[in-house]
Amino acid sequence: MPVSLHELLGDVAERQVTIGGATLTFTYRPTALTPDMLERVVVSERPPADDAPESEIMARVWAAVDILLPTDGQPVLVSWDLFEDDAATIPVPITRTRLAHLALGILWGVIRGMLESSRMGEANGAPSPQPSAASSARSSGAGSRKRG
Repeated sequence: MPVSLHELLGDVAERQVTIGGATLTFTYRPTALTPDMLERVVVSERPPADDAPESEIMARVWAAVDILLPTDGQPVLVSWDLFEDDAATIPVPITRTRLAHLALGILWGVIRGMLESSRMGEANGAPSPQPSAASSARSSGAGSRKRG
């Protein structure tokens, strides 16, 4: 039976990563992990030259945000259970503006988690047809909080 790209792009997978002793659960689109995205990861992880212009350094910093929220397609990161407050009532929105103010360790933790899942075949093993209720904390939803 033929399969369209549109059908495949709708699949999502859930992954957990430990960052700073806490467990973050996120949902992402495994089919959004493209060769172009991987190239951007490799380029942005290379340390810039000591005499690199500030614009090159900033481009590498912005790469983490651009990898998760490409402007030319569907976002890779769909949802997560990251909250602004300890009571887990205000989800951190997955927007370019908010991601730009998060610690790079959080962003790179999510990116590495996606890539590890892809390498291990987890993302292709059992993607969910849609985000789970627990991971629907997109820019305005609620979710569950996990601590590790």
